[in-house]
Amino acid sequence: MDGTSQIKSKNFEKKGVAFVLLVIPLIQYCASSNDYFDAFPEQEGDFDIEFSVEFDEQVIDNPFESNEDISFELQEPFINDTDGESVELFEDSTSDESELPPIRDDAIGPWPWYQQAHYAINWYSLQDFFTREGYQPPSNSEILVGKVVQGVGQPAYLLYDINRSSFSFDFWPASTVKVLACLGALDFLSTFNMTGNATVTMYYDDGTVYTDQVRQIYTRAISVSSNPDYDRCVEIAGFDRLNEIFLVPERDLPETVIQRRYGYRGSLRVSPAMDFVEGSRTWSVARREGVGDFGCPPEGNCANLFELLNSIRRVVLYDEIPDIEKFNLAPEDVSGLKEAMRSATSYFQQGAEAVFGAGVIIYNKTGYVPGDDILDHGVIVDPSTGDRYLVAVSVPETLYTRQDLSDFAQHALMAVYSFDEETAMPWQRDAGISIRVQLDDGGVIEGKRRIQFTIDASGADRIRLWTDTWYLGETAGGPRFSFTYDYQRGGERLLVLKAWSGTTAIGYRAMAVSIPPP
Repeated sequence: MDGTSQIKSKNFEKKGVAFVLLVIPLIQYCASSNDYFDAFPEQEGDFDIEFSVEFDEQVIDNPFESNEDISFELQEPFINDTDGESVELFEDSTSDESELPPIRDDAIGPWPWYQQAHYAINWYSLQDFFTREGYQPPSNSEILVGKVVQGVGQPAYLLYDINRSSFSFDFWPASTVKVLACLGALDFLSTFNMTGNATVTMYYDDGTVYTDQVRQIYTRAISVSSNPDYDRCVEIAGFDRLNEIFLVPERDLPETVIQRRYGYRGSLRVSPAMDFVEGSRTWSVARREGVGDFGCPPEGNCANLFELLNSIRRVVLYDEIPDIEKFNLAPEDVSGLKEAMRSATSYFQQGAEAVFGAGVIIYNKTGYVPGDDILDHGVIVDPSTGDRYLVAVSVPETLYTRQDLSDFAQHALMAVYSFDEETAMPWQRDAGISIRVQLDDGGVIEGKRRIQFTIDASGADRIRLWTDTWYLGETAGGPRFSFTYDYQRGGERLLVLKAWSGTTAIGYRAMAVSIPPP
């Protein structure tokens, strides 16, 4: 099989460590309070990418653009840079909320999860780790790796890739799309209040009649990667409904397309007539024929690592994630899908055991097509700590082996295990106390755009800030906080704020902001 999607261009840039003087303007500055503390000077990573995916002359542009080459250093916090810039933070002594005039909220609009992802995945630290360790990743490969950490009212994620490979279409997804096909089938069943417990009878045009329990069909599609059962899941879901209703931006699946039949020759556009029975309930569905054009020729399957891995995450962590992220699944189907993934073979096994020891638990789905690609993606559980890691890898089959993929995953897991979680940007849905942010333009200072942040977070005494995965610093006081930062580049940015009361995280917000250019 041949992956027909192709990358048009990728131009990446990296920016260096930026150190700035942060002076907090206070509405009521207490002259007797002259305590100050040094914060870790932040690193700013500005990236702009020329990136597009081309399907039948339909081009989807990525919202980054630039052509500068920039060196960078990362991960190790330090106090003084060679340019002498530093960070100074002061407590806000205003504690009476009634004395505070209201502030604007300068978010430029809600960004959906999949759009935030382009700014929330660290694309530089992984390669830097590999370089320091003397490891050369497989060429023409893609990777997305991360760790699940405690968030505010839900899990949060520390995610890493190399040069935005999370969003590449430069590989053939093969059997990795089967989990989404199964989810699409179960989503269709949910529309008439049925689950994987239902028995389906399918009446094919050639006179063949097939009957089985839906749970058995999707279990085989995942656990032993059955191609005929994958086809049946797509037939149950319906060709047009799967791609027009389920695999859509509103479900954080804007790019995945499933069209290709794997079991035998023919088209998946035709779904035979079906009867469903679950207990005393019955439902009949007439023969359906899909007519949609979804921009993935010729009748191919298209996906990227982010959406493939995100779908497994949303199943394995189903009981912990917010309702907005949950697929329409009955509890027994959540368990059934997890068991099917856990029983599946994983190419990660050896590499994961080298990092975490014997007994690792892996929920995953592999893909393998001679002449195309070797893939695996899933959730790995450290048996000694219970920590969860997210990994998705694709390597060209013509150049590498399953062992090479396992080694790649092993080195990536070692990198994530070593990274500083205190300054890494956590990514999750907004939660907890209300956080309101006003941005004021402080002009151009030594070639950088100074932004003065005023932050209202009632109940918090400490706030940390990040922009596009780069740690900016921390400010204390409350309920109103101030922070000043000098940006090297303007444009649309993802600003993340996490609020604490003492040692307890009580608020999280990820917001799109617009920074004027220097």
